[in-house]
Formats: sequence, C-alpha cells, structure tokens
Amino acid sequence: MRRVFVGIFVFMVTGGLVFASAVGLDPFLLDGGKAGFDSLDVQFVGNWPFGPHSCACAVDTVRDYVFMGSSGGVCILDVSTPSDPVFVGEVHTRGWVEGIFYSYADSILYVADRMGGLEIWDVGDVRAVAKLGSHYTPGNAYDVFVAGDYAYVVDGDLHIVDVSDPSSPAEVGSYDVPGSAVSVFAVGNYAYIADGDSGLVIVDVGTPSSPFEAGRYDSFGSAYDVFVVGDYAYVANGILHIIDVSDPSSPTEVGYDTLGTPFYTVYVVGSYAYGAGGDAGLVIVDVSDPSSPVVEGGYLEYGIDVCVGNGYAYMVGRYDALEIEGRLFIIDVSNPALPTKDGEYKVLTSFVYDVFVDGNYAYVADGEEGLRVLDVSDPSFPVEVGFYDTLYSPSYCVCAWVSGDYAYVAWGSLGLFVVDVSDPFSPVKVGSCDIPGGVGGLFVVGSYVYNVSSDSGLVIVDVSTPSSPVVVGSCDTPGSAQSVFVAGDYAYIADGDSGLVIVDVSDPSSPVGVGSYDTPGYARSVYVDGDYAYIADGDSGLVIVDVSTPSSPTDVASYSTPEYAYDVYVVEDYAYVATGDSGLCMIDVSVPSSPERVGYYTTPYEANCVYGIGSYVYVGTEFWGFHIYKNLLLGIETEPLREVGTPVRAMIGVGYARFMFSGNEIMYMSIYDVLGRRVHYERVSGDEMIFRPASSGVYFWCARSKDGEEYKGKVMVLK
Repeated sequence: MRRVFVGIFVFMVTGGLVFASAVGLDPFLLDGGKAGFDSLDVQFVGNWPFGPHSCACAVDTVRDYVFMGSSGGVCILDVSTPSDPVFVGEVHTRGWVEGIFYSYADSILYVADRMGGLEIWDVGDVRAVAKLGSHYTPGNAYDVFVAGDYAYVVDGDLHIVDVSDPSSPAEVGSYDVPGSAVSVFAVGNYAYIADGDSGLVIVDVGTPSSPFEAGRYDSFGSAYDVFVVGDYAYVANGILHIIDVSDPSSPTEVGYDTLGTPFYTVYVVGSYAYGAGGDAGLVIVDVSDPSSPVVEGGYLEYGIDVCVGNGYAYMVGRYDALEIEGRLFIIDVSNPALPTKDGEYKVLTSFVYDVFVDGNYAYVADGEEGLRVLDVSDPSFPVEVGFYDTLYSPSYCVCAWVSGDYAYVAWGSLGLFVVDVSDPFSPVKVGSCDIPGGVGGLFVVGSYVYNVSSDSGLVIVDVSTPSSPVVVGSCDTPGSAQSVFVAGDYAYIADGDSGLVIVDVSDPSSPVGVGSYDTPGYARSVYVDGDYAYIADGDSGLVIVDVSTPSSPTDVASYSTPEYAYDVYVVEDYAYVATGDSGLCMIDVSVPSSPERVGYYTTPYEANCVYGIGSYVYVGTEFWGFHIYKNLLLGIETEPLREVGTPVRAMIGVGYARFMFSGNEIMYMSIYDVLGRRVHYERVSGDEMIFRPASSGVYFWCARSKDGEEYKGKVMVLK
C-alpha cells in the first residue's frame, strides 16, 4: 500500500506563538456521509458481506458464469453443467447489491450498490477478482447500465459516469428524474428509465454533460424495470407493458398483458419477454406481436430477478415470499411453453450473532447457518474456509469462543457444543452438553466454560475433557442473562432489565451472587477492564461502572450512543460499541468518568456484535455478514512535522486556519467537521488558503493533488 502522510495538528496559541505536533498515520477515508458511510478515525479494511437476500443477476454466456447478488456481495457460479452449478468466486461490495451489469468486452462487472454507489470489478479471473474503482452517488444506487464509455446509474435520479478508465470513474452529467428512478436501459442517444412514480421516462444523453428529458409515458403509473429492443421498450410495472419508442419524444403504448400476470422485472430475448413475478415465479410472454403479448409458459418459484442466455433462464428468488434464503433457479426455456428446472443453487447467507478472532481465523456464529470459519490473514478480503452446521432447526448458533484447538459454541436450545477446529478447513464436533434453558452467551477461562441464558442465569461447564463436558455449577440471576465476562474470581453478567450482576466463581461448583448494579437500560453485553465494567445498555448506550469493590459496584459515567447498544469490546483506551443501525461507535474511555466518541462507521446494516484485536475491529451485522475496520488512533508515533516533508502546512489565528502549500501544484482541499460533514471545498492554485469556520472547534482536512496523492490532518480553530 502506498503510504502518505496524515498530519494531526494540535495548535495552542500562547503569547503569539503557535506550537504544532504531527503524527504519521495510514491513509483513511474522511468523506463522511458521502456514500452512506461515515468515517472518523476509523478505516474500512475488508468484509465478508453475504446475507440472506439475492436481488440481481447477470450471465456470461461465453464463459458460462452467472453473477448473483447476495446482500453485500456477488457470488460467481459456473453453470456449464446447469444441473450442478459450482461456486467459483466472490465479489465483496460495500453496500447492498441492487443491480448488476456485465461487460463481455473486458470482463468487467458494474454493480449498483445502494449506499455504496457504483462499484467496478475486474472478474476476468473469477478466482482473483479485483476492485477497479467506484463512484459514490448522492442517493442509493438501484441499477446500472453501461453503453460505450458511460455508465448510467439511477439512485432516484440519473447519473452519467465516464468509465473509459474504470479505475477512475467520473460523473459528467445528471438528470433530476421527476419521480424515483429505479431501473435504466441505454441505447444510442437515449436512456430509458423506469420511474417508480412516473412510468417510463426517456432522457436524451447524446451530450452526456447535458442530458434532458426527451419524452415520457406515464399512463400506467409506476414502473419497476425496463428493457429496450429495437423500437420497443418493455416495461414491468406489476404487469408487462410494451411501448413504441421509435419516436422518443412521443412514446405510445401498443400492447400489454391483458391477463395481468405479475411482472416485476423484464428480460427480452428473441420473441419472448421473461419476467420475475414474485409468487408467480418465472413468466414467459410471447411478444412476437407487440400489440398482443400472450403468456406462453412459466415456472412456479418465487422470483425476484431474471436473466437469460444459452437456452436457460437464471432466476434469483426464494422458495416463497416468507423465506429469506436466496436461491438461483436454472430453468431450461428451450420450450417456452413448458420450462423445466435443471438446477438450483442456494446462495451464501449470514446472520452474524457473534464473532471471535484467533490468529488468522475469525469464527462466526451465524444463526441458523452454523459456525463459519473465515480466513482473515488478508483483512481486505476475508474468505470462508470451513463450516460446521448441526443441521438441527430452529436452534441458532449464537455465540462462539475459541481456546486452543477447540471452539466452544452456544447453540441456543441445543446447549453447548465443543468443535475441534485444529483443522480450520474441517471443523468437527467432539462433544456437547445440554444446558438448562439453553445457551445465549459464553466465556471460556482455562478448563471452564461460563454459559448464560435468559432462563437459567449462569451455568458453569467443566471442559477439561472436551469430548465429555459436564455441568459443575450454576447460579440463577434476577433478570434475563444476556452475556458474561469473567475476570479473576468473578463473573460479570449483563442481565437485561436487572443491569449488571456480579457472581463469585472462585469455586466453580458453587457460584454465588455478590453484587449488582441496576443500569438505566437493558444490559445486553459487558466487558471488564481493570476496575471498570463497560456495559452495552440498549437504549441507554454505554454505561461505565466501577467494580473495584464487587459487592458494591458504583456508577461512573455513561455515553448516549446514536442508536441501541448491542455489544461492547474494549481495547486499550477505546470501547467499541455495536449500535444497530448506526454501526460501529468508537469511544475514548482513557478517562472512564469522561467517555468521548472519537470515531464511528455506519455499517450497511444493523451492527449487533463487535470484537477487537490490536488496531483491528471486527463487526458482525444482521444481514450483511462480517466487516473489518481499523482504529487509526492506535499504534501511532509522534514525529516532528519538519521531518515528514509534506507539501501542506497549517497555522491558526483567531477565527481562522491558514493552509500553506509548497511545490506550486494544484490542490483540492476538503474540510470536515467532527461529524464527518464536509463544510468547505476549494480548488487551490496558489500557495495558501484561508479557512474561516462559522464556529470554534476541531476540523479535519484532506488535500488531494492532481496525481492522486493525499495529505490529511486535523486543526482546532478558536474564535
């Protein structure tokens, strides 16, 4: 990785003198909110983003690959043998995969990634995919279509992005769609947009920098998808409509499915339109006579999207509307009147309830799916290498802890499982133990596993013989035990409505409650560091309690997190809190009585568990798998600014900051407030820039040169 200088400057004005210190950091993203993600002293590193929703697909009929969206990723399947599709590669995107466009010419995959905007991936070697570039759109990107040098992206509006250099996409034009654009198809000088509010909108993109509306057809109301062939636009708005667009300024409907067969996405090949119709599954319509489309056949599985090639329809969907597991159905449509299923593939799904990291492997408790083992030796691209599933349902794998060669797994109502992970590629169960009331959380110390559940409180299991774990002691709690942390002779239990409960476990066969503290919220998780217990307390955020006297814990401080606090993990002076929809919240607890948020990162979906090692933070989400971030405030060393050689220097006065540039090169200067919002942007061609903020405070700056070098830092301006 190219290293650039990041200066953090702290200025003090005393008697007219300005003192500055600087530290070198790795590069980090500081464009808070720009893509639906926020970053402040936290850097996104990598993810394993697969979840229980598949929503888009594309096919490479030359190489026999299907690209299938699965939450925040794309599964690449070899379908050369339709009856036996094989997983061959994966793409990890930042947001939710809504639309996919595949370019045959250069084996590039363009992904409309909701809050992640447009992502561009090289899939020439499906076993070694590479991200080429990305472009963030103001709204959630729902669909993308590429024609020539341009990608047409819709996020409610239309954005035209120059992708002639995929590594450096640049927006050249946009059009404010009257309603809410959800799908796009581009041919020649026109982009055809399915508008969720206004039907079909046709935009002239002959001059990409100045697109304008050429025509519109809105007699049927909302539209969900559009496909254009020749003079006709095929529009799905719940049923199939066929619009004559030979004169884009005056589109006219020539036919529609009078039977009203459900049609939500559309793909046209030859004389047939193929649609995914939800409960109606795959619907095939003969459109050889556009004025009189006729339903020819169908295949009844719940369908979300469809693409067609080599005589097969590849439909992503589920078994029914209520099921959340995504499936690819491979349907032989050589006889459109009688399509038949040749093959099926269940996509990767993930409900991350807990994560534990040991060496190069992350162990993920993945709900109904089981225990996953991910290789995180390359944090930028975690890969699943092993998996263990009880095959029992509806019990959930909700918590995991690894010690030596064994993973101790809380499997809900099934109790405690002991899984041999000495070979991470082939986890094997070696023992189990029924736990009264099941297991919801656990902690391992030596040869004991401390289990908690909402029904039975604390249960202690001796695992000195892993194949024969034995319950040796228990202690009920007054509330609903959610998690446990053991330090010294005490177990600290997050006990739901009862707050923090402290149990003496010096004799594992006879644990005894010795103290408690009723937190204001619902205690979900607890981490103990020294004399302090850090509690993820639901709606009350992070609560810090002094436990130096276990029999009399006392309140120290609290921090109100942006959303519900589910889990907490402490590394050195930082508490990492998983806060649901607000993602990761990083709180400085170096002074426990004065916790202060110093970083955050909005995960693509609800963050519910967190784990930290060194400067890395591992976050699990409900529907978006597993994400890795880096705390940029850990492990930094102070070095004099004059030794760094940065071309950007700063000085402050009362009410302003002066930035000075050397080298006579153009700089693009962005300044952000502490919430990550950009408050100033300027193209600097001279040797200095003056920034006059509206109020006192800390501001972060990022200077980018024309050749892509970046320099970043922080200033405090006083008024």
